[in-house]
Formats: sequence, C-alpha cells, structure tokens
Amino acid sequence: MNNNADLLRHSCLFAFLTILTLINPVSANETSDSNSNLSIELAKQEALANTKYLLGNVLQKSKSLQETHGDFAPYGAALFKGGEVKYVWHTKPGKMTNEPAFSLPVLRQVLKSQAQSGKIVSSAVIYKYQKKGIKKSQLTIELEYQTGFAQGFSTEMIIDKNNKVSWGNNKQVPIEPKVFALE
Repeated sequence: MNNNADLLRHSCLFAFLTILTLINPVSANETSDSNSNLSIELAKQEALANTKYLLGNVLQKSKSLQETHGDFAPYGAALFKGGEVKYVWHTKPGKMTNEPAFSLPVLRQVLKSQAQSGKIVSSAVIYKYQKKGIKKSQLTIELEYQTGFAQGFSTEMIIDKNNKVSWGNNKQVPIEPKVFALE
C-alpha cells in the first residue's frame, strides 16, 4: 500500500513538473515577443528621429546654398554616430555640373562605403529638379537609415526675386534603399 502511495505521489509530482515545464517556455516566449515588438518599435522611432534630424539639417543647407550661390549641384549628407553631419560633394558648392544625373551614383557610392564601414547611421542624397515651363523648382532628398528604412522627401522650392528660399508643398514616400541596401 505504501508503494502505491509513493508511486502516486511521484506520478503527481512528475505531472506537476511536466506542466510547469510546458507553461514556463510559453511565458518566456510571450515576454520575448513583447520585448521584440518593443525593440522593433524603438528602432522605428530611432530611424524616424534621426532621419528627421538629417532632413532638417539638409533643408537648411540647401536653402543656404541656393541663397548664397544662386544654384547648387547634387550633394550628399552623412549623419555620423555622434550626431555630426558632414557633406559629400561631387561638384564644389557654387559650381554646377553639366550632367547632374552623373553625380547621383557617385554620391551614393561614397555614402555606401561609409555605411559599410559602420561610420554613419543615416544618409541623404539631395538634388534639385525643375520641369520645363514650370517656375518652381523641386528639391528631392533620398533619406536612408542603417536599419534599411528609406524615404523620399520632395518639396517645392519657392525662390523669390532676392533669391530667398521658402518651402512649399511636400510629399514623403517610401523608396528602395540604395546606400544602406542589404546585399
């Protein structure tokens, strides 16, 4: 009789430990999933905050270039880990290029090499476009972040007779990454 009671106790203990073992991983996975979702959300917020910071910096620089030089060629910008923004020039400020479209792949490649070395966290490629017969120029900025986030930002450049710049309508759209592209 004692043997049966011991066997029953061991069976109950074994069943209890088995159930406990099965429940614990489920709880750990739920915690892991919520931590993962939180990490993803924080990464998105970080990408948006840093690209917004770079965008503001680039808009100021573009305005300054236009007001100082009357025009500017495409250029790039890099946001370094410490928060410093540096610029990449294919054509010096104040100079123009006959083929601005040639500058874009060169700028992207320079920024891409910086991204691959881990030195920068965000990049921007900036260029102006003006349709024939349309008075307003359009400024386009390709923004990218190290997580693969990529967004195109386009805004009207309203340039008055004194060469002062104000910004008009703008639009933001997702784009394919070219600098922080996963290969």
